[in-house]
Amino acid sequence: MKSVYIIAMTAFVFFGSILQESSMALSFERAIQAAETQSVDAVIMADQIVIKWRIHEGKPQFRRFNATKNRWVDPEWIDA
Repeated sequence: MKSVYIIAMTAFVFFGSILQESSMALSFERAIQAAETQSVDAVIMADQIVIKWRIHEGKPQFRRFNATKNRWVDPEWIDA
C-alpha cells in the first residue's frame, strides 16, 4: 500500500511540475509576443553642456557646466 501511495505522489509531483513548466513557457512566449508587437521608441539624449564666461584679472576665462547633471565639467577656469 505504501508503494502505491509513493508512486501516486511521485506521479502527481512529476506531472504537476510539467504542467507548471508548460504554463510558464506559454506565459513567457506571450510576453515575448507582446514585446515584439509594441513599438517603443528609445530616445537617447546627450548632456546639455553650457559654457560660462568671466573676466578675471583682465583675462577672459571660460568653464563648461553640465546643466543635465548640475555640476561643473572642468575643475578650474580656463584662460581663453
